[in-house]
Amino acid sequence: MGAHVYVDETNVGRGVFAARHFKPGELILTFSGPRIDHTSPLHHTEHAGNLLQTGKYTYIYPDAPGLYVNHSCEPNAGIFPHRRLVALTPVEPGEEIRFDYSTTMDDGIWTLNCLCGQPTCRHVVTDFKTLDPQLQASYLMRGIVLRFIARTYRPPMMRAA
Repeated sequence: MGAHVYVDETNVGRGVFAARHFKPGELILTFSGPRIDHTSPLHHTEHAGNLLQTGKYTYIYPDAPGLYVNHSCEPNAGIFPHRRLVALTPVEPGEEIRFDYSTTMDDGIWTLNCLCGQPTCRHVVTDFKTLDPQLQASYLMRGIVLRFIARTYRPPMMRAA
């Protein structure tokens, strides 16, 4: 997958960019990395913001290039089951690939001042539970909320499905 994306500088540091066109639904990359427990001292370092929450008490420290995928309040990608980052919209060569970090956050311990610059920017990235209910529902319907979060926040009519 690495040949299909590359890391370059952005307004917020490094980011991941498309080296080719991606169609909606197409796999961009799969996040991998060492598993980190919720009690790890890493949570109290400058690297804590790089952790990707994968379960209620588990995280991974993403390997590159996944480490450099940035947040957007209007994402062009989303994480589907098994840590797969998939295009939500057409992604053109040279376009930065971003997902909404809130779709993977439910620990109540980390926030980020958002610099995505989108018209709908929330200015602070926080847990999924803090999102507007309409945005929550949209993300749940699209399937881009990690399972451990979706099980808690999915409306009752969707739980039966």
